[in-house]
Amino acid sequence: MIYGMLTAKSCLLTSIVDQLHERTKKVNAVERLGRHLCEGIPEAAKEEYQRFIREWVPENPTILIDDSDVVKPEGCKFESLGIVRDSSKSTEKKSVYEKGYHVAEAAVIIRSKHPVSVFSRIHSSQEKGYVSSNAITFEAIEQCIKLFRKATYVMDRGYDDN
Repeated sequence: MIYGMLTAKSCLLTSIVDQLHERTKKVNAVERLGRHLCEGIPEAAKEEYQRFIREWVPENPTILIDDSDVVKPEGCKFESLGIVRDSSKSTEKKSVYEKGYHVAEAAVIIRSKHPVSVFSRIHSSQEKGYVSSNAITFEAIEQCIKLFRKATYVMDRGYDDN
């Protein structure tokens, strides 16, 4: 996947498959890659990434937690497409809502003062078994606690009710 994305300069499965030069039918290769993506990141790969990141992090790291959105106003066939407040079009006086997804992100500031992602989740209230945005935020915090034990958490004013 990574090789295909880098050479295709795209994250479209059809473009990735074109770069792999496999002898199978394109539709079969796209289906296979999509099936593997649905399985998520293997636990061993996650653990290795986290081990690698911990080496770059100071003793008491700063963790930034923020929510965002991905808007798909023309989308109609996306899985679990929900309604989100479009941050780029909304103002203090007017909220604009569009079809899209919520994004929860947690990043740790490493020794070189750069943020590195330690939690990222795209979610929708339309998903089966969805609880709330707060539940996903707490999941991000819990994961960060497991990773770093002691840290300073920085969130914008949207989190002041937690």
